[in-house]
Amino acid sequence: MNITRGAPAPENPCEAFGGLLGPHKIPTDHGLISAESVFLRVRRGLRIRVACNEQPQPDEGSPGAQLTGLAVRPLGVRESLAVRFSDGSVVAGASRQCVLTRNRGWLHLDELIGDDVVERSHRIVHRGASVGLIPRQAHTAAGEFASRRPLHLPRVWSPTLCHYIGWLIGDGCLTAKGAVTVYGSQDDQRFVMPVHRVLLGRIRGAPVGAVLQSNGTRQLRLTRGAFRVFLEVLGVSRSRAASKVVPSALCEAPLPAVAAFLRGLFDADGCVVNQAANQTRYVGLSSASQELLCDVQQLLNSGFGIKTRIYSSNSENRRFEYTRKRDGASVTYAAHGPSYDLRITGIGIRDFRDAIGFMLPAKQQRLDEILDGSRFYRKDSAVRMVGRERLGPRPVFALETESGADCLIGGFVIPGQRGVARLYA
Repeated sequence: MNITRGAPAPENPCEAFGGLLGPHKIPTDHGLISAESVFLRVRRGLRIRVACNEQPQPDEGSPGAQLTGLAVRPLGVRESLAVRFSDGSVVAGASRQCVLTRNRGWLHLDELIGDDVVERSHRIVHRGASVGLIPRQAHTAAGEFASRRPLHLPRVWSPTLCHYIGWLIGDGCLTAKGAVTVYGSQDDQRFVMPVHRVLLGRIRGAPVGAVLQSNGTRQLRLTRGAFRVFLEVLGVSRSRAASKVVPSALCEAPLPAVAAFLRGLFDADGCVVNQAANQTRYVGLSSASQELLCDVQQLLNSGFGIKTRIYSSNSENRRFEYTRKRDGASVTYAAHGPSYDLRITGIGIRDFRDAIGFMLPAKQQRLDEILDGSRFYRKDSAVRMVGRERLGPRPVFALETESGADCLIGGFVIPGQRGVARLYA
């Protein structure tokens, strides 16, 4: 996609009043890092690069975005907004933060209207500075638990560990005692559970048994405080379903690790829909957590160039049926609160298969069937504003780039300021 820059105004007030909220994630060569964390790391001397809104040169040999040095400057407290767009993505920043539109050039967040067409890029941001080692803090925290049976915690991001964490987020939970993963279907128990069982056995240093539940599901449990703390430091939360997020450490892991994590998450909570009669084809991921799906959307966008859209359902009382595998009995469960559905359509389905795919054979087969004989085309990725929430006064951070180029933040074109060169001098 060729993004054309709108006419910049030299007196652009964004430079004085714009800025992103501290928690806003920025795709960099180190992975997805919050604006506040970028500020702290650059101040400690780490060089971080961000995608810029410049077309790659023909001889670069990479389809990804061009990168430029980045720093983040605190601007203090500003009146702030969270603007939601038609694909479910969000930009959160000062009300005077600018984004690039096709029809009216640069606009402040508080100036956007529903008719404005906002640029949205899906260029891959390569993680050349991301390392495959698990953060040392996780091992240090786990090591504080005295035990006669020490755990053998992994030191690197293996595909199996990342898949397990994805499954834990999607179909498991972290408790005060440890981690519990659930395997409901026969395919879950046949193809996924044995792989996770071997992983947990190696960590524990002894076999881990599968616990049969009254509803026919099976569970793997590793109830050791050191393992719980290890996962918590990596960013796995003990929060309920509506508050789940992508673990922060995996946001910064190399892309093969991210792909394995997403594979585990989609294996647990994803689906493949192929309704030929009405030409409805998509790969979906459902969750009660909007923030989790927004994190996944950012990972798919910046890491693999995959376009997605998040849909919401505000039904307060939903019911679904589950058939117990043990005795064939049907049980009805009730779910409360809003739910969200992330969908990958069009050519993104092919990109998902090539980069991520499924471990579960039935889901992978349905994915392959969609692509056999189907033709997809790249569609316009521009979005429109669908909602705006006033957040009140919040600390915000301005972006400064080494080249002065505009940045791609979550795919949105954000004005960059020159000034980072002195920080790297």
